[in-house]
Amino acid sequence: MFGEVIPKTISHEFSNTGILLFSPFLVVSYYLFYPFIFILNKTNWLDVATESTLTEEKENNPDVKMLTLGPRWPAEITYIREKFGIDAMGLDLFSIDESKIVIGDMHEMPFEDNSYDIVYEKNTYNKSYDFRKALDESVRVLKPGGLLIYDECMDYVEGCSENARTNLKSHKWTEIYLKDNIQEVVYSKEIPAFEKDKHWLGKVGLFAARIKK
Repeated sequence: MFGEVIPKTISHEFSNTGILLFSPFLVVSYYLFYPFIFILNKTNWLDVATESTLTEEKENNPDVKMLTLGPRWPAEITYIREKFGIDAMGLDLFSIDESKIVIGDMHEMPFEDNSYDIVYEKNTYNKSYDFRKALDESVRVLKPGGLLIYDECMDYVEGCSENARTNLKSHKWTEIYLKDNIQEVVYSKEIPAFEKDKHWLGKVGLFAARIKK
């Protein structure tokens, strides 16, 4: 059943090799476009619901620790640290600033169990070659009572195949797969894509759940 909803996609070896090959280009691009990255530091990186949730979590726990999967640019981590005062760290397959983004794979995270109060990702799970493993790792590094939050493009019309990406059709799949670990679904939203995007994308979704162990 799960395999029909979310097929296994791009191989681990191919995805990691591709990132390594392009890493020098990404580093050079960062410094070339640094003035624009500075502007991005001031950008609203998160949706309103996530920002409200982070504010509340910080108020309830001043020492809250947050992991962001696939932030790509340190500006996202800077934004979270400065706006919310949260001890945030990123995880990605490349990094130009390891004080903000640790190099690692979301399918095998280089962190101990129960390390974080929040795990957040935006359009990163859909690039997973094994969504189940990525979710399992997210739950593993979360503390009991921690929050799993994701903001995803969903229900791809095209561009999704065995050589492309994982296609998350509905949050219901996540709820079923993590049913033994979900203490509470904080919010689960699925919104139809903009008309201009409907030729390749069905909807976008925002999901947050408090995790139990």
